[in-house]
Amino acid sequence: MADETMKDVSRRIAEYLADKPNLTLTVVAHGGEPLLLGVPGLRRFFETVRRAAGPRAVRFGIQTNGVLITPDIVDLLIAENVFTSVSLDGQPISNDLRRINKNGTGSAAATMAGVSRLRASSQGARLFTGFLAVIDLDVNPAEALAFFNRLSSPSVDFLLPHYNYDTFPAHQSPLEYGAWLAKLFDLWFDDATEMRIRSFEVIMKLLLGGTYGMDFLGSVSRGVVTIETDGSYHSLDALKTSFSGATATGMTVSETALARVESLPAVSATRDKATAASTTCLTCPVFSVCGGGLLAHRFSAAHGYNRPSVFCKALYGLIRHIERRLGESCKFDGSVTALQ
Repeated sequence: MADETMKDVSRRIAEYLADKPNLTLTVVAHGGEPLLLGVPGLRRFFETVRRAAGPRAVRFGIQTNGVLITPDIVDLLIAENVFTSVSLDGQPISNDLRRINKNGTGSAAATMAGVSRLRASSQGARLFTGFLAVIDLDVNPAEALAFFNRLSSPSVDFLLPHYNYDTFPAHQSPLEYGAWLAKLFDLWFDDATEMRIRSFEVIMKLLLGGTYGMDFLGSVSRGVVTIETDGSYHSLDALKTSFSGATATGMTVSETALARVESLPAVSATRDKATAASTTCLTCPVFSVCGGGLLAHRFSAAHGYNRPSVFCKALYGLIRHIERRLGESCKFDGSVTALQ
């Protein structure tokens, strides 16, 4: 991202926050791999945004594969108070099938070495928020949970792969993902681990009457606007898996205010899920918890996004399973329908 674009981004953030004195925005350096910007570039980015928006108005995060976490990067993250999440798809045998270097070797060892450097001091360890891991059905949930527990991860997000109706593998069933997650939930829920699994926590919160979900859960979320390195505004990056140009708004930070982009249907659909949900989803008793699933998972060339998630039955089964477990464990005598 060029320095001039950084200034435009900062100006738009400051504009947006000017009439929202009690709001804190989370600004995440994402990728690709954001650490490729290097220490000088990242420092300029964080300092430029903070100087324009004010020190209390933004919370910084970074999503990285961790292989470029050097001592200098750690010093920068500590100095700028940047919360850091690392992508690691479980054990090396699983991660290294998909996350590979240009020479064909796996990246897990380098990723874990980077995380170790970040966590070497108490200041760095405080900034490490945990791992993101895409679910691998070939790995037993017990093994997956045990692996991240061995790493003493503060949290892990187990993510559904970005399949839609046109790309879902013929040899798999969405129900396999629901069964995998339900088994993982039972292991996690019954364990004494302090490790958080955000999707499970969000489902439980929503079942108990909470409001805000996340990108693939809940009928309402905080919302996301993506700004590419050229300064162009985009909607949620996962929608790029639908078709080329799916996230493009045609607007840039040099010309358009952030509030204008926030109101676009493609952006508001990821915040107020009911605006883009199918009739089937809107009449479903678990919509307040599911929110129709991730928008990207609803796509097909024939129907666009106007249908439930390809993982619909998996999510429904998982939500009902967690609802039952809550009832067994804490005398929860409600239901999603009753809580509505």
